[in-house]
Amino acid sequence: MTPASSLREYYRLPSGFVVVREYYDTSLQPFTDYKYQVEAENSAGSVLSPAVTLRTPAGSPSGDLQLYVTGITATSASFSWNQPLEANGVIQKYTLTSRTLEPGKPQEKHYEGLNRGVVLTNLRPFEYYIFTLTACTLGGCLSSNDVKAEMRSAPPQGQGPVTIVPFNETVLNVSWLPPSQANGIIIYYELWMKEVPTDETINPVAKRISHPAGQYFPRPTVTPQEKTSYPPSTRLIVVNLQAYTEYEFQVLSENALGKAASEWTRARTLEAVPLHMPTPAVLPISHSQLNVVITKISSKNSHVVSDLLPFTNYTFKVEACNSVGCVNSSETSSITGHAGFDLWFKTRHLNGLLIFAASEGGQEEFIELHLRNGRPWLLFDPQGKNVLS
Repeated sequence: MTPASSLREYYRLPSGFVVVREYYDTSLQPFTDYKYQVEAENSAGSVLSPAVTLRTPAGSPSGDLQLYVTGITATSASFSWNQPLEANGVIQKYTLTSRTLEPGKPQEKHYEGLNRGVVLTNLRPFEYYIFTLTACTLGGCLSSNDVKAEMRSAPPQGQGPVTIVPFNETVLNVSWLPPSQANGIIIYYELWMKEVPTDETINPVAKRISHPAGQYFPRPTVTPQEKTSYPPSTRLIVVNLQAYTEYEFQVLSENALGKAASEWTRARTLEAVPLHMPTPAVLPISHSQLNVVITKISSKNSHVVSDLLPFTNYTFKVEACNSVGCVNSSETSSITGHAGFDLWFKTRHLNGLLIFAASEGGQEEFIELHLRNGRPWLLFDPQGKNVLS
């Protein structure tokens, strides 16, 4: 009987007593077979009971559980481990988990099974992992030592487009965020710009307008000495632009292994007060109509002004307005034509000179008509409007 075991006795009376004994064996090894027999002995001899074999339940594994990592790249690593020195039961599973330096981020489970090794191929570039292996039986689990693995860098990915806020008619506020997958230390940004032409057949040339430098870490640093510079700027105030003009912007992020480019994003500066309006051209059409031609930047519009007085001088100017203000053109003038009239006459001579004079209101007409061989040969208007020969 071991020192920690115990024996209890029970008696039943009065017709010859019966003794019931219970034996509690302790301090045993987990998941171990033990064989028990009961021996009864008196003065005449002894007798043994049949043997009974009992197994203790499984316990937590114990001993040294070592985890090893090799072959670290940007996205993969190889892991291996030994079996616990004392399994104390049947190993039900090995579980490989990790945590990072980011506070509050939950653990990630990478593997669960009975193999003694695994190759992980979906790890994040430039991530700093702390891996732990757990070996479990039905009775409990044993954790390995922590293994730290810093993944290699890779070119950045997922650079989002810029955000553009018009400030006024010549200034745009351009900003952006770091790439969703920096995959390393971002050391530069490049901001490119091009003007959107009104003619779609023209392919404008883009120019780099900003190239800020620094160190952007996509994860917490391991030591303070790891970070030696501030992050590069992610904002630029673009000035000296044309009013109400459309521009395109693109940002590139760069680490030690490559670059990632965003899509092009368009924005337009705000309107300004119009600066100039060309003088319209006015052309007479008839005694009551004038054609006013308005010249725009890329086109011309004609407007026929009707119901005017004949042979009258009219003055025009054009006012151009947008949401900010207006500008006027200089004035220009034109005279409507004469009012038409029919002149009938008879003559007995084939050659001659006819003189006609008439006046109505403020309009006076004087016409000389020369006849030769019975046909009009010269029609003369002293006002210089109609001459026929």
